[in-house]
Amino acid sequence: EELNTVKRYVQMWGNATRESFEETIVVDNIFFPKAHKDGVFSASCITHGTPKNVAINGYYANQLIHDWFFQNGQYEDQYKLIETCDPLDGNEEYVIPCNVAPVCAYMPKPGNNEKEKAMKCAKRLDIEGCLESFAPRQDCFTCVMDNINELLEAGCTSNIIRVICVHAEDNGILDEFDGSTVVIRDVDLGDSNDDFEDIFDSDGGDPSDSGDSSDGSSSGAVSRVQSSGSKLILG
Repeated sequence: EELNTVKRYVQMWGNATRESFEETIVVDNIFFPKAHKDGVFSASCITHGTPKNVAINGYYANQLIHDWFFQNGQYEDQYKLIETCDPLDGNEEYVIPCNVAPVCAYMPKPGNNEKEKAMKCAKRLDIEGCLESFAPRQDCFTCVMDNINELLEAGCTSNIIRVICVHAEDNGILDEFDGSTVVIRDVDLGDSNDDFEDIFDSDGGDPSDSGDSSDGSSSGAVSRVQSSGSKLILG
């Protein structure tokens, strides 16, 4: 279901982008005509920007940009290229990136099953009343021992429980806590005893030692403006 949601989002984004270009950049009948018309090169591609090996109808962005910018006119009839896709055979519900360049293909990544397992465990701990904001971890551990069967059914392990109880001790727990804010390290996802007895044998460690990371990704089309005020959009 999650994969289908992602596919529908990709399709919605692509359709919205194409419709936006068709209603703006492609239209030449405007109130204030430009001596140098706008251009657009929008491939059906999952990759942000336009890699140099991506073509539309055999034309590459760089050759068209050069021709458009210097107004050479050699490829004037190709200044506005917006790639469209036919539905995939056997999967007509989706029209997802279809450019033949491998970099453009939609390749869903496998889910992080271990992280999902930890989040499921966190939800169950919260349901059983084991997680309270800034409460001592020992209170959480005691609650665990009173609800072993339910936690085992949720796929909890002593390692994951220990990390989540320590997180609750150091942080506020919001309503409907889902565990998404808990830092789970690879070492915490290893095999452990399922009787949970060993959670009392360790102080639980400090999840904050795992460090921090950030994702500086961006999205959107790249715009290049010509000196005459005309605009070329690379989607």
